[in-house]
Amino acid sequence: MKHLFSSGEILSHQNEKALDEGIFIGETLEYEGVAEDTSYICHGTIDGKPMQIHFILEEDSFETVAFKKRLGILMQTDVFEGHWAQYSVVAGA
Repeated sequence: MKHLFSSGEILSHQNEKALDEGIFIGETLEYEGVAEDTSYICHGTIDGKPMQIHFILEEDSFETVAFKKRLGILMQTDVFEGHWAQYSVVAGA
C-alpha cells in the first residue's frame, strides 16, 4: 500500500534524505506490513529525476517503527528517517 507524506512532513522537509546519489525527495512510501525483513519502497526524485529507493531498516529503527505501529501513531517519516541497513536506488518512479 502506498502512503503519502503529510503536508507537515513535507513543509518541515522530513521527506528529504541526503544519499550518496544526491538529495532524495520522497513523495510516497510503499509497504505492506511492518516486520523485521520488510522492504520499503519510497517513490520520489533525485535532482528532479524520478527514482525509487528500496530499503530495509536496521534493528533499532525497526523496533521503534513496530512500537509506533502497535500504538497506531506510525507516520511515514518514522520509517523514512530510520537507520537503513541497506538501500538501493532504482531509476523511475
